Amino acid sequence: MIEAEITCVCSPGIRIADLNLNLKKGDVVYVPEAQARASMDLRRARAGVHLRMVQRCRERRAPPRAPRRPPVARPQAPVMPPEAPVPQPYVPDLEGTVSKLLTPLVEEVAALRRETQQRATAAPQGAPAAGMVDPTTPMFIPNDLADAGLKGEITSKSEKKSGESLDAASAALRALKGKRHG
Repeated sequence: MIEAEITCVCSPGIRIADLNLNLKKGDVVYVPEAQARASMDLRRARAGVHLRMVQRCRERRAPPRAPRRPPVARPQAPVMPPEAPVPQPYVPDLEGTVSKLLTPLVEEVAALRRETQQRATAAPQGAPAAGMVDPTTPMFIPNDLADAGLKGEITSKSEKKSGESLDAASAALRALKGKRHG
């Protein structure tokens, strides 16, 4: 049996009234050859359909389906993340921190005071404290420390002037410097 295979190739679709067909793009329909040749609407719709005569077997198969487009998902409303809790500002416990730091220091100072008082009371009255030299002890000076023939001469010169002004003092210093270099 020869049949006409009609495939719709136009969008959005086409109507063939005398064959009672409403086709959408990609639809395939099989019609007996005699009906297809007698249809005036099919001849007018040649631009929107593809027509092909085929011989089909007596066994009926489902017509091939046009590939369907996957359904387009509707956009979902954006999901807003939950609001994060507002962090509370950090308020340090200054009094507690200061007391934690000062307590060991105060204890250490008190211990040092006790220790120094104990050392002061433990030393005998007439004996020198540790690290000090008794002034009554004679000092040892070696004999070969200085050459026996060496003699030293020290002279000092002092003058007293009765000028009380700064200008008089600076003039006296300049006069002394001039005598040394000259």
